[in-house]
Amino acid sequence: MAGKPFEYPIPREYYRPGAAVYEVQGDSMDDGTERAIKEGDLVLVDTSLRDLRPGNLYVLEIIGDGYTLKEARKVGDEWIFISWNPAYEVLRPDEVRVVGQVYSISRFREV
Repeated sequence: MAGKPFEYPIPREYYRPGAAVYEVQGDSMDDGTERAIKEGDLVLVDTSLRDLRPGNLYVLEIIGDGYTLKEARKVGDEWIFISWNPAYEVLRPDEVRVVGQVYSISRFREV
């Protein structure tokens, strides 16, 4: 899940009008690689960017069930939203509302 938006100061160099910050909850985008987006990471979302582009990440509102973070892909003429963790099901556009496109990720890791 992408969690919910929360008040967090956005550094000036990352600020955009319509920017929102989401704290990642869960492991749907954790594929075990270095690119993994893990619980506690922060994603900056441009809520004015809702047009889908293949390979981009989006925060989505699952209708009646909260928020999630997924990658958009186009298969033939159909859009799908996938998790990087293969344990999660594919979502379809009629199941979600696009909140915005992720444009920056802050990964917090213990050392």
